[in-house]
Amino acid sequence: MDAPVAANNLVALARGRYYNGATVYKVEPGKYAAMGGLNDDGSGSPGYTLDPDVGGRPAVAGSVALLVIDGKLSGQFLIATGDGDLGVPHVVVGKVTDGLDIVRELKAGDKINALNITETR
Repeated sequence: MDAPVAANNLVALARGRYYNGATVYKVEPGKYAAMGGLNDDGSGSPGYTLDPDVGGRPAVAGSVALLVIDGKLSGQFLIATGDGDLGVPHVVVGKVTDGLDIVRELKAGDKINALNITETR
């Protein structure tokens, strides 16, 4: 695993249903859809921050990445909808395995029903 701290954080939050009902708060067409804050504007956190993993892999279409905000990881994440520089600090933790076409149709204000995680080795 390239980014164990970030990946474990995302998995724990998803399994704890932290993301259920969260809002897609920003969409950069051809780049990413961002979500995971407690508030509709993306602000809010699970009540803690973590130091981000160093290194990692570049984002490509379908990459799931935790955002690095003020040098820390929290709960906000993005899904890359295209290849290339996303323009925001992030740590890639996984990839969308099914439904990238749906992710590309997301709009700001859409809600997450549930975030399902499948772990592979």
